[in-house]
Amino acid sequence: ELTSYEKILSDYEIGTSIYFATLEKMHYVKNRFFHQLILVCNRNDGLPRLFFFKPSTSYNYFIISVLQFLYITICIGWVSREYLLRTKQYESEILINLPLALTLMIKSTFREIPNSWDNLFKGKLLR
Repeated sequence: ELTSYEKILSDYEIGTSIYFATLEKMHYVKNRFFHQLILVCNRNDGLPRLFFFKPSTSYNYFIISVLQFLYITICIGWVSREYLLRTKQYESEILINLPLALTLMIKSTFREIPNSWDNLFKGKLLR
């Protein structure tokens, strides 16, 4: 964007109103770039940081995203474990029984975490 303004500056004479307007636009673009750079990197050390201004909010967003990731991975793991326990055939690991897999996915969206804790304490989780 700055190169286009530099080309425009070369077309006009120094001291004209268009020349000064283009210089102002160039300063605006430079300042906008540096302000966006400050949002991404710290002023003192230049190290990258999160896009959050308050430390408490950044930890909250981080914790929420970690919990969402853990919930999704637990859902996938629980459904695949239940699918393998119900089919007990080697062929069904390659050719997936789609109606059974979909019903397990729909039914176990909120039950997998309590069921996994129950199975862990009963000793059935590691079979």
